[in-house]
Amino acid sequence: MQRSVRSSFNHALEVAIHYANQLDVPLLVVYAIVTSYPGANERGFAFLFEGLHEAQTSLANRGIRLVVREAKVVGENSTGGAAATAVPLTIVDTCKKVKAPLLVMDRAYERLLRTWREDVCARVACPVLMVESDVVVPVDVVSPQPLSSAAALRRAHAPLLPQYLLPLPEGSLLHPSHALPTFSASAPSPLFPDELEMHDPLALLSSLADLDRSVPRVIFKRGGSTQAKLLLARFLRDRLRGYQAHRKEAAARHQSFLSPYLHFGHISPIYVALKVRQHSSSTPQDRRRFCDELLTWREMAVHFVYHHRESYDRYEGIPRWARESLEEAADQAEGGRRHAYSLTELEEGRTHDLLWNAAQEEMRVTGYMNNYMRMFWCKSIIAWTAEGPREAYRRSVLLNDKYFLDGRDCNGYMGVAWCFGLYDRPMPGFSPIFGKVRRMTANGVRAKQDVGAYICQVKDLAAKVDRASRWGREGGGKGLSGDGNTGEHRNGAILGVEDAIYAKPLSHRVEAFLSPVPKRHDAKRKTDGNSESDASYSAGRGLQGKREGEVDGERGGQRKKETKTGASSTNASVYNASGKKRDIPQNSGKTEDCEKKAKITDFFAGGRRKEK
Repeated sequence: MQRSVRSSFNHALEVAIHYANQLDVPLLVVYAIVTSYPGANERGFAFLFEGLHEAQTSLANRGIRLVVREAKVVGENSTGGAAATAVPLTIVDTCKKVKAPLLVMDRAYERLLRTWREDVCARVACPVLMVESDVVVPVDVVSPQPLSSAAALRRAHAPLLPQYLLPLPEGSLLHPSHALPTFSASAPSPLFPDELEMHDPLALLSSLADLDRSVPRVIFKRGGSTQAKLLLARFLRDRLRGYQAHRKEAAARHQSFLSPYLHFGHISPIYVALKVRQHSSSTPQDRRRFCDELLTWREMAVHFVYHHRESYDRYEGIPRWARESLEEAADQAEGGRRHAYSLTELEEGRTHDLLWNAAQEEMRVTGYMNNYMRMFWCKSIIAWTAEGPREAYRRSVLLNDKYFLDGRDCNGYMGVAWCFGLYDRPMPGFSPIFGKVRRMTANGVRAKQDVGAYICQVKDLAAKVDRASRWGREGGGKGLSGDGNTGEHRNGAILGVEDAIYAKPLSHRVEAFLSPVPKRHDAKRKTDGNSESDASYSAGRGLQGKREGEVDGERGGQRKKETKTGASSTNASVYNASGKKRDIPQNSGKTEDCEKKAKITDFFAGGRRKEK
């Protein structure tokens, strides 16, 4: 088990159970961990360990033992040949020690993961089966050759989906794992002194001495199948309706947020597709659009990576016309770029563009970014890299793999390549920097996004995460991991934490603070209910007001009219966390929305204010 870390809806696992029963032997599941491969860091390993911990528990309930072994790297070159053989040698050693009559592996597509499987097949003594469990239709069944477009995949998928998009019944194991010699139901086996204890994922994470700690874990996102299914249920209930219209809006948060769980194999894409298709309370257009993203574009990415093994994450993987056009445009623009930034400046979000900086901060803090914003993010890197398109490609892949929870994934690699012209056509004319490759301008993005709401949302999120992290370190707790007191913790999952962190009502009510805000009334003063002074700023409760962040006395059309037209020249009075009044000038015109709304984020970060 490596690509599909789950105990249910796992085709490789069910095949293994079937053959274990046929051979009349127990079943053992093994996962080999190596911390030194490129892109490995604390963020990804925290998510992985939480999923492994849950998988180990749920597999035990089916009588199956999951052994997690540390694959030791021998040699100085930890990212070269030694690291490439550590995992295969561990798998082969496990088969040898338990005298396995058969090895079943889940299939993978990325270069290193395929190399591991090929090495295992070459070394192991027993027969090997490799089972497709991460896409709906197996790659080779759809097409043995690279596909030229998503339309080609849709045509190939159409007659095949009814054969493969089916429920998966669970089998029962005749002989549990503890029937193996020297094995018990849960205690470590003396056969594997390098077995890792998964009962406390965070403790295990802290014990790994050579793990890259430069990218910390996302404290409010928890790995595992239970959390994945909870997110899916929330998406079906609250976000699938309207997905077609709002999926590109970063501040609306109409996405499923399932990509990390699909990447780590904590949930099956077939399970997700079946649940979406069966959801009758949403519209057919919303269901079709989501299934197209999941079944067409996600599997198109798998085909791209699988059929371009040596170049899917390299500049050479994009079409020749795109490379030639980008290079010609870069030569013509040499020294004439309006903005150019180093990798460090990009990584730290220190550019002139507040929207791009917010997207980069969201990626750094949460490991997530809306798909539409990812395109803008990557296209901007092309425009701001003076060294040319090849270096821009390298930077995009590096940051993608380093920070995103779904980094090092087929979707991410195809997404970067698309921004450089993959599966696109040459645009008419010849634009500076991009040549014939499709451009994506900041003004175009701003026309389709609530920029101010998104920037405020990200700033507030970053402040909350920072406070929660400090609370976890200083208070002896574990922040928003689900093990502290900041979220409701049930069945190994965090309920309500993500909604609290993103504070959706906050981002939608932010315009209220751009209109005149009445002074907070004195709670001890009696009023007749009709005077202007009776209007209060959310009853003096910061973000906990009746409509979270909205001004009670301004529920009519006046607030939006003054904000959007810029007709009001008065100053908006707000109160910061210490209760002091500060003024925000009312600028006019939509071009200043981003800056205006960004200026008030320090107020949102202040927390709840007490009544006097």
